[in-house]
Amino acid sequence: MKKEITIFLMLFTLFGFSQENPKIDSLQTEIVNLNKKIEDLKSQIQTEILTNGYNLKAEKSYSFSVLKLKDKKYGEVLDTIKEGDIIKIIDKEIGFYKVEYNGTTGIVDESDLKVDYSSSLKLLEYKYVRNNSRKSSFSSSRKKSLDYSKPVKVKGHYRTTKSGKRVYVRPHTRKR
Repeated sequence: MKKEITIFLMLFTLFGFSQENPKIDSLQTEIVNLNKKIEDLKSQIQTEILTNGYNLKAEKSYSFSVLKLKDKKYGEVLDTIKEGDIIKIIDKEIGFYKVEYNGTTGIVDESDLKVDYSSSLKLLEYKYVRNNSRKSSFSSSRKKSLDYSKPVKVKGHYRTTKSGKRVYVRPHTRKR
């Protein structure tokens, strides 16, 4: 839908946008109204997912992935989710999904769970986690301002390459 709107706007700029043409003005107004309607619908989808959850067939992102249901990010494993089982996604936080499986609520690593990019889950906004266990979500009206001029210190960590190899990334600083 957004591609079509972008193409539509490009055509108008290519052929000369005129303020004197009432038909073009009315179409431009209609585009603005449709964009507002799209944002309202996205908000309704997000509210519905947060209220009632989102049922999803569990699939692994990679063949070597294990879908572990944990109590917290680095906590103990509560259960192992079998591929093909239905899970209920309740919320999304940075790096993981909050999930309900067989009556148990826990989290699943975002990189292990395969989610279709056209899925409604992509409309969920992240909840930000600060100072280990304190959680709070920022609404669009109250966003934390970031200082992009300061470099960020990154701790050493392991990551998995596309080929499945585990490699260590040394501590370093990077730009935001």
